[in-house]
Amino acid sequence: MNKQRTKGENIYYRKDGRWEGRYAIGRKSNGRIKYGYVYGKTYQTVRDKLLPLKQQSDRMIQLYGKSMMTYSEWVTQWKKEIQ
Repeated sequence: MNKQRTKGENIYYRKDGRWEGRYAIGRKSNGRIKYGYVYGKTYQTVRDKLLPLKQQSDRMIQLYGKSMMTYSEWVTQWKKEIQ
């Protein structure tokens, strides 16, 4: 078991004996971060499952940005800008 986690790593040992990892998948309507979860019997298993999911999440952020705006808010703003 690692003594020190890397920055941004969300892997925890649960009371039921499993490891849990979480990753950001977007924002809720109230602006808070929405998380996805993965589980495994070992730390390394969870870490291996989590890596591609975090990379995919990072690619989506690069593609779409970190905007907390809803689609309807974006359309309203866009209409104001083109007038």
